[in-house]
Amino acid sequence: MSLALAAPAGAQNDAAEAAQYRACLTKTETNADAAYDDALMWRDRGGGVPAQHCAAVALVALGKYAEAATRLAALAETPGARAMAPALLAQAGNAWLLGDFPSNAISVLNAALSAGPAQLKPAEEADMRIDRARALAALERWPQAEADLNRALSLDPERAAGYLFRATARRMQDKLPLTLEDLQLALALEPKDPAALLERGIVYRLTEKPDLARADWLAAIAAAPESRAAEAARSNLEKLDLKAK
Repeated sequence: MSLALAAPAGAQNDAAEAAQYRACLTKTETNADAAYDDALMWRDRGGGVPAQHCAAVALVALGKYAEAATRLAALAETPGARAMAPALLAQAGNAWLLGDFPSNAISVLNAALSAGPAQLKPAEEADMRIDRARALAALERWPQAEADLNRALSLDPERAAGYLFRATARRMQDKLPLTLEDLQLALALEPKDPAALLERGIVYRLTEKPDLARADWLAAIAAAPESRAAEAARSNLEKLDLKAK
């Protein structure tokens, strides 16, 4: 999920302030330290919500996830940010996920999703549900993760990552035929996704189809040789070869 928001109403009415907001957010991607300092100076000059938001985004870029998440959640409660509250809470959830705090992520994403369809666009709700599913999966709450992904994919059926995450949730519940269906859908959307190829190879191994598993793991390595998926594929290939001897 992107950590940039559209400028709030007050900033949109002031072209100079809106430009400063955009420039600050852009700088978080190239020089987060400088962006953070700029945001604090802007805040002290009365920059309000845009300045505080930019500071929090800079903290995410600096890897200070807990502090960023705390600031984003607090900002969502300020009167000047009410219209932005669901998006700010969603960003807080994403930051908690980046910091490996899944329980905290679930808490703020619950609050973000409570805004309901009147405030959330379908794609926004899908993003939030996918993030919450990731947090639930980190806690091995697989049925709940699957339920969130069902809803996310009903809102946005072109999400390859959604099918991949749901496949993992289903595999962990031993729903292998449904797992394979999801992986076929994910790979139809992104044929060279190494993570999906790795996962499908695992399903093929579990269903006693070693040749298909090998083909998928080799394809995952070829697609992204330096990726974590490729590393896992190599490990699985080694185990497959040892079993074959």
